[in-house]
Amino acid sequence: NLATRDFPMRREISFSASGSYNTENTGNARLTYEGGEDDFAGLFDLGVDDGSRDIPAELQEGAWAATDSSREVAGEALAANRQWTPTRSTAPLNSNYNLNVGNLYQLGEQTNLGLSASLSYSNSYKATTELYREYKGGNGVQDLELNVQKGVSSVLWGGLFTSALNLSQNHKLFFRGIHNRTADDEAHKAYGLDE
Repeated sequence: NLATRDFPMRREISFSASGSYNTENTGNARLTYEGGEDDFAGLFDLGVDDGSRDIPAELQEGAWAATDSSREVAGEALAANRQWTPTRSTAPLNSNYNLNVGNLYQLGEQTNLGLSASLSYSNSYKATTELYREYKGGNGVQDLELNVQKGVSSVLWGGLFTSALNLSQNHKLFFRGIHNRTADDEAHKAYGLDE
């Protein structure tokens, strides 16, 4: 249950920013990839896919069969303007930003309008190495062993807007709107033996 204040007491503006350092990730190499164009001023990943990673239209039609010519079309479609190989970059500091604004407007003797808005943004980075194994049937013989490197960039941002109109001592109108988005971008690289 989310409870918000109905009316700000006065004009208020606050901003906060923080960062965190993780000894296992911050400043170390991590796997990543070149994402889409939907970011803010090149600084903030908004966790929104711009469609550049969609399955190509040539492959969505469902009419193509596994022939040499269709494989060639599929290969060309997948190669066009797409990056399928992960790259390495240095993991920056995790960060968190918050902005809050509000004001109270006197519209009459008993009529007040209160408006407030909050925006928040946070991101974090993680790099892991995992061991993946598969076994044949039920006899316990190992069939596959892979070392899997993974890089994860996580984004959480959102906004809250509230408005309240006090028409009289016993009558109030409220509007509250909230929007949140969370996203994880993952890049994987696996290497090992397939026996």
